[in-house]
Amino acid sequence: MKKKKNRLTADAGKSTDLAAAITKMKNPSTSAIEEAYLQKKLVDRGYTQEEIASATGKSRSAVANTLRLLTLEGEVLGMIESGELSAGHARALVKVPKEKQYAFAVETVKGGYSVRQTERAVKVFLTPPEVLLAEKNAAATAKSEELRAFVERMRAVFRLKVSLVGNGKKGRVSIDYFSPEDLYRLEECVETIEKNNLSRE
Repeated sequence: MKKKKNRLTADAGKSTDLAAAITKMKNPSTSAIEEAYLQKKLVDRGYTQEEIASATGKSRSAVANTLRLLTLEGEVLGMIESGELSAGHARALVKVPKEKQYAFAVETVKGGYSVRQTERAVKVFLTPPEVLLAEKNAAATAKSEELRAFVERMRAVFRLKVSLVGNGKKGRVSIDYFSPEDLYRLEECVETIEKNNLSRE
């Protein structure tokens, strides 16, 4: 009987810890780091991330991401606590080696990076140079194929020689005509485009 009573007392204490932690976590003044420590305390008390997620109305991945903040370097945690660095930015830095995290955090703040920009910077930092080069070449090849297809479409529409020099950002398109009939056909195409634009206004 005494053993059963002790177990009930332990369960009651556990439930009290959960209720108190949830109350604090829902308080708007609770920082992301404070929330992470509260979640860690619950994990240490035997709660799973799924149980914490269910009790707080959050996804398990959100709980896991918050807990990961505690793996960050101390100075970075200080920047989060002071409000200098947002939790979203900080989560992007978790994958960065610990000795590089503070430098990344400072650069993020100084540069005024968005969370998405920070994530991209981290990805570039962690990706081997040869892989980055291969990705860049693949993207350039894909863009070249798009531009080549666009030139072919213009040639089919104008039935004239069309050439393009440049890339996806800037360049020059040239259309060659070799007779008055070619020029007239080009004028007709331009007039058709103008009529379509006017009909949309």
